[in-house]
Amino acid sequence: GRPKSRNMQQKIQEYEFTDDPVDVPRIPKNDAPNRFWASVEPYCADITNDEIKVLEDLLKAPEDEADYYKIPPLGKHYSQRWAQEDLLEEKDGARVTLAGDKKGILGPLTELDSKDVDTLLKKSDSQHDQPEDGCPFGHLT
Repeated sequence: GRPKSRNMQQKIQEYEFTDDPVDVPRIPKNDAPNRFWASVEPYCADITNDEIKVLEDLLKAPEDEADYYKIPPLGKHYSQRWAQEDLLEEKDGARVTLAGDKKGILGPLTELDSKDVDTLLKKSDSQHDQPEDGCPFGHLT
């Protein structure tokens, strides 16, 4: 037989293409990993003494804020407080109605006597003389 390897080498050479260094396509530069590591680097960097000092200062609670953390004592339960407020409102309402009864039902501005009302009506009538036919708007033709 004939050697198979020599025949194979000839066929491979027929189909092989020679690569020119000019024709090699450039692989696009992928900058994503570099950007990622550049953004992560500050978080992975060594801790400096200045950073430790800033953290310790943040942990110390200022004395001014101590009042904010004090919990005040509990007061009355809301139901008891509301009941007391309702009682006070009812007492105040009773005082207002008693004072209102003395002045009149509709309040202090409307406590005109019937004499005052009659006087005002007569005064108004005398100022505005109605025509002979009784219509204040003129003849109704």
